[in-house]
Amino acid sequence: MSGQKLTLLQTLDELTAAKLDLFKWNLQQPENIVGNLRPLAEGALEEANTRQKVVNLIKEKYPNDAQEIVMNALRKIGRNDLANDLENIPKVSGVERPQATGVDAPGKTAGVDAPGKTADDKMYKLNSKPTGLCVIMNNENFKDPEAKRNGTDKDAGDLARTFSWLGFRVLMCKDQTKGQMEESLKRFSSKDLTGLQGSSVKEWSDGAFTDLHVNDVPQHGDAFVCCIMSHGDEGCVKGTDWESLPIKDITKTFNGQNCNVLVGKPKVFFVQACQDKKKIQSGIAADNIPELQEDAPVVKLIPVDADFLVHMSTVDNCVSFRHPSDGSWFMQSVCKQLKEGCRSGDDLCTILLRVNNEVSQKVGRIDNTDAIQMPEQKVTLRKKLVFSPMFK
Repeated sequence: MSGQKLTLLQTLDELTAAKLDLFKWNLQQPENIVGNLRPLAEGALEEANTRQKVVNLIKEKYPNDAQEIVMNALRKIGRNDLANDLENIPKVSGVERPQATGVDAPGKTAGVDAPGKTADDKMYKLNSKPTGLCVIMNNENFKDPEAKRNGTDKDAGDLARTFSWLGFRVLMCKDQTKGQMEESLKRFSSKDLTGLQGSSVKEWSDGAFTDLHVNDVPQHGDAFVCCIMSHGDEGCVKGTDWESLPIKDITKTFNGQNCNVLVGKPKVFFVQACQDKKKIQSGIAADNIPELQEDAPVVKLIPVDADFLVHMSTVDNCVSFRHPSDGSWFMQSVCKQLKEGCRSGDDLCTILLRVNNEVSQKVGRIDNTDAIQMPEQKVTLRKKLVFSPMFK
């Protein structure tokens, strides 16, 4: 999917169903179409029953004017905010996204501290479109029905919306055994991802996870993100068969020796996991504390290669928490802080410190015991990592 198509799709994802219908109606009205262009046929729009099909139709009909057509229709339905966001993006087929410059004075290059240094020495280059793949491994249902992880789909949807907004192509593997997780990870570490076609991998599109698009094979970009949500034990996560997959084996799959396509590129892992050993961090009691389910982590993990960031939902040997309907403290904070920080051009490490702070201040109750949580990071990044939203 081209950068511009992804941007337009992200824009239409912001519309309610009613607003989308009104948007499509405006595309049929001659007076609402700019220049000498002809409006879209009513029958064609009726067949375009998803947001992606609407975008494809617009791009096919108006290959050089799609952005302007969409902006005009958005203003007709009162969404000037979305139109203005699009207007701030250069109108080219690839759609360049705004980059943080950090320039402090005229004549100074962003991030340059000494002769011979360039901005590229200070920051990972994220120029590909999409920015890269965001893989969500979401285990909800296990062989023991009582182990069901309620609330994990809320996390998955919010992560998908957030990283899609940041320019990533979002894919999900749902309810996999240890062996299936290993096989999926090996596929994702390959340069040739045609093996994903026909698999159980789903793609985030039109606000939901659907089958992979035919003839649209995913490709790696300039960054890779993997979000893992499951039960776990110390140093591992559980498959749906309750077999343990060591986290060090997960990251090893993507190191420089096993994944050449991502050498020198940032690889970010977010892990929300629960374990059987229930050690709850102590904290100050508070009133009106929500009842929670527990997730517990993981892990003694020291990345052996460069360009990794592994953010655990909690420190070793302690539980982490997930609300049955609102999602987990950790993943919800990740989404919130990314949305706020990326708009300002903040680097990822700075943003994730805010996640640590936000989660550490939450207090819950489980088994009549007050409980708090402290996330933890393992970082071997060599440069600043800045994710830029497709639109602000």
